[in-house]
Amino acid sequence: MKITDSAKVFIENIMKDNEGKILRISQTSSGCCGPNVNLALDDAKIEDHIQTINDIQVVIEPEADPVLNNIILDLDEGNLVIVNEGSSCC
Repeated sequence: MKITDSAKVFIENIMKDNEGKILRISQTSSGCCGPNVNLALDDAKIEDHIQTINDIQVVIEPEADPVLNNIILDLDEGNLVIVNEGSSCC
């Protein structure tokens, strides 16, 4: 998983307003275009394995880890977007 520099700034600004929260990434299901990835700001739990991606603290839920190799968090027209480079959707 990658977080672009523009997405990093966006996420950091949101995290400032939600002090003490971390970015949690999970997979809710999988569809014809690949996994459905869920992003949330959440409190860290004792059992969490916190990773740092482009200076952002992230918890990746175990079920989401295998599908995140091709995922990029980016900014598009001021909105945070999830880009799946491995998607085969038309």
